[in-house]
Amino acid sequence: MGGAMMEKHLHFIADHRKAQLGLPEQFPGAENPFPACRKWRAVSINKKIARSLLSIVRC
Repeated sequence: MGGAMMEKHLHFIADHRKAQLGLPEQFPGAENPFPACRKWRAVSINKKIARSLLSIVRC
């Protein structure tokens, strides 16, 4: 992973987070240079949500 690819990834993540908050893009047209990370991130987030729900149900 080079510095340029990391910068592109950070721009992509920043715009994705801003969109979730209803804010305008800061880096229009930013694309994910690591498309395989999209599936990994979704799985990771789903696992965190599942753990949170299980901890609530156990209480």
